[in-house]
Amino acid sequence: MPDATPMGVSAGQNVLVMLPAGADEEAVVRRALDVGVRVYPLAGFLWTADENRRTRRVHSDPPSAGVGEAAGRGRPGLILGYGSVPADRSRYGIRQLSRCIADR
Repeated sequence: MPDATPMGVSAGQNVLVMLPAGADEEAVVRRALDVGVRVYPLAGFLWTADENRRTRRVHSDPPSAGVGEAAGRGRPGLILGYGSVPADRSRYGIRQLSRCIADR
């Protein structure tokens, strides 16, 4: 993927992909969904220190502006699930996602 950094591939069922600084992760998520690839914005995973646990914020509406880097949450990224995806579909999804990232 252009300018993206995958992390945690050997850790389990998901991989974290850090996007280039300034990338609009919500726009990448929308473009990916438009071509049939489901990924999740990193901004949707929040750490709540008071509860000392990770909390997932579920998007019921289309992604909103102002999340991720613009909202001070750090570098934008994506969560990709791959545990139940056949290898040929994974290759297709990565090619499509690469195009979505490059089109920023």
